[in-house]
Amino acid sequence: MASVSVALTSMLSLLVVTALGYVAAHLGYLNDTNRADVSNIILNLTLPCTIIGSATRLDSEQGSSLVLWSILLGAVLYFLMFALGLGINRILRVPREYQGRYLFMGCFTNITFLGIPMVSELVGGGATFLAAIFVSIMTLFVYSINTSILRAQTRGDDRERHTLDVAADKPTRKTHGMNMASRKNRRGEPDLDATTLSDAQHSHPLDAAALARELINVPLLASIAAIILFFSGLQLPTFLQQAADIAGAVTAPLGMMLLGQALSRVSFGSVLREKRLYIFTILRLVLAPLLSWWVLSALGLDRTVAHIFTIMLAMPVGSIAPIVAASCGVDATIISKGTIFTTVASFVTIPLIVAVMSLA
Repeated sequence: MASVSVALTSMLSLLVVTALGYVAAHLGYLNDTNRADVSNIILNLTLPCTIIGSATRLDSEQGSSLVLWSILLGAVLYFLMFALGLGINRILRVPREYQGRYLFMGCFTNITFLGIPMVSELVGGGATFLAAIFVSIMTLFVYSINTSILRAQTRGDDRERHTLDVAADKPTRKTHGMNMASRKNRRGEPDLDATTLSDAQHSHPLDAAALARELINVPLLASIAAIILFFSGLQLPTFLQQAADIAGAVTAPLGMMLLGQALSRVSFGSVLREKRLYIFTILRLVLAPLLSWWVLSALGLDRTVAHIFTIMLAMPVGSIAPIVAASCGVDATIISKGTIFTTVASFVTIPLIVAVMSLA
C-alpha cells in the first residue's frame, strides 16, 4: 500500500486529469455524443488489456488464495452495500418512492472508472487483476438485483398512477358496460380492471436479452481469461504483454476525463440543496469503509485484499448510474445529483480512507 504522501500525490494527479476532462468538455472535445464512444473504448478495449496484463504480476505462490478471496469478498462487498443501502434508507427516512433509487446509488458505485485506477495507483502490482474480479462479481449482482428492484418500483408507481386516473374518471368511464364507480373493493377504493393491471405490469418489462448483454460483457470475459491464464501458468508472448500494458495504461486517464466531462454538465446549486446526500456520503463513503477496514484488519485478512475491499467500498456513485436507472424507467434526477455530489466529495474522502489504511 502506498504511503500517505504517495496516495495524496496520486489523488492530486487524478484530480488534474479529471480537470482536463472538464476543460475538454467546455472546449467541445468531449460531449454526450463521443462520450459513449470513449466509454466503449475503455470498457471493451483498454480495460480488458489492463485486466489481462495485470494477471501476470500477481505472485503465483500467494495468488491462488488471493483470487479465491477476491471472488468471495466481491460477493460480500455487494451484499454489504445492499445492507448499507437499506439501513441508510431507514436512517434518512427516505420516502418510499425514492428508496429504490437510494439503494441503487449505494450499490452502483464507480468501481470501474475510478475504483480500478485507484487500486492500480495505490496498491499496484497484481492488485488490478484482483480488483477486476471484484468488479466482475459486483456487476453480476447489480445488473440483476438492483435493476430488477428499480423496474419493480416503476411498475408499482405506474399502478398507483393508474389507480388515481381511474378514481378521477370514475363518474364517466365505463368498461365492458359496467360503470367504474360501482367497481370498488372492500375498502371503498376503485378497483383496477385486468387490462389496466396488465398494462401497468408490462409498462417496463424485464428484457432478458438486454440483461444478458449487461451481465456477459467484455471486462467479465477478460477477467475469466485472466483467471485461466493465472491458474494455468501460461504466459503471454512478450509483444502481447507489452501491447496490453501500453493499451491498458490509458484506462485510468480516459476514465477520469469522462468524470470531468460529467461534472461539466450539472448545476452544483441544485446538487448542494439535497440535504440527504450529505449524510448519505458520510455514512456510505467514510464510516462504512473505515469500519470495514477495522474489521478486516482485526480478522487478519491479507492486506492486499483488505485494501482492495476498502477502496472499492469507498467509491462514489457510478458515473453511468443515472443512464442505467433511466433505462429502467425511473426518474434518475436524484441519482444524477448523487453521482455528482459523491464524486466531488470522494476527492476528500478517499485520501482520508487511504491515510487511515496507511497509518494502520
